[in-house]
Amino acid sequence: MAVIDISEPTSFKRIFALLTGDPKPTGVPIGSRIYEYDPATMYINHEWLTPDGNNWYDMSTIIGGNANETSVLAVQSALSSIKGVGWTTQTLVALMTAITATPAQTGVVTEGAITANWQTAETGLVSIGADDVNNKIHGFWIGIQNTIGNLTVRMYMKINGTERHMPELDRILIVRTNGPGVWIIQGSLAIHEVLRVTLQSDNATDNGVTVDFDYIMEAM
Repeated sequence: MAVIDISEPTSFKRIFALLTGDPKPTGVPIGSRIYEYDPATMYINHEWLTPDGNNWYDMSTIIGGNANETSVLAVQSALSSIKGVGWTTQTLVALMTAITATPAQTGVVTEGAITANWQTAETGLVSIGADDVNNKIHGFWIGIQNTIGNLTVRMYMKINGTERHMPELDRILIVRTNGPGVWIIQGSLAIHEVLRVTLQSDNATDNGVTVDFDYIMEAM
């Protein structure tokens, strides 16, 4: 294993390495990274991270592959050039840490299921968020695998203290057209009050069945 250590202090330990089947090092500082690169192209194709100094995890696989391949030679050249201008090694390592850090996961997933008489009357499915709290909904799905009839999804939210129907967010789900899982909100939707979601069927067979839901929400 050919290793270039560009770190000082140890809290910013980072390693550039050419992995040739040798075992990965152990006993290294927590948070160390190894970049595996192809000697033919000199491009990084894997990034390994150790959370405990001994066990290594392939972050390239976890965060989705090689979309951001970076030439090892280019990085080394850039570091040498910047350091020559007068920047310290510690500064460069801190910048590399910030630039290449794995993005933090945002949003919390909430799952649930409601059993109700969906044909008898419009019925609440889920209430998302809280009053006077800014949130972003990044996705909302429902499972209608148990239903038979045509379904109407309606949404309501307070405006100036009074709950209002939001018809532009409504969805009409036609039997035999929509699949067992339906994406109700795609992308991000900002809310500042509770978003109340209801469901209604036009078929009495849907009374007493269960409808599932998932949503992802992030505090703003």
